[in-house]
Amino acid sequence: MSTKEVLRKLKAKYPGAKHHKRTIVPPRKWPAFVTAAHFLMRNRTWKIIHGYVNGVGEFSGQVVPHAWLEKQGMVYDAHNEMFLTKAEFYRARGAMVDLEMAYKPAHEMMIMKGSYGPWEKV
Repeated sequence: MSTKEVLRKLKAKYPGAKHHKRTIVPPRKWPAFVTAAHFLMRNRTWKIIHGYVNGVGEFSGQVVPHAWLEKQGMVYDAHNEMFLTKAEFYRARGAMVDLEMAYKPAHEMMIMKGSYGPWEKV
């Protein structure tokens, strides 16, 4: 099935969803969700993870919502442009998983919710 056919079916399934070609607009205030979603659209074998991490920089000392990607024991933090082992990432950032999705359900959620996240557990 082509991308156009998939989008046509999803548009019919979720008529109120906002979309522009293959991306959903507008992004929310947490840019990690946007960058992780864009990476997932180009690298469909990864899983997108929504959760919380210990903040850095201006968010130091706070636990903040974050999104990252995982595949075969590796993590890609698209917002910070870093590849780490899963153990390194979870230890360094104090990561807590809230939601984990493969490409297809994540893509459907982007269309259904009209955003890149964060989304509630489904």
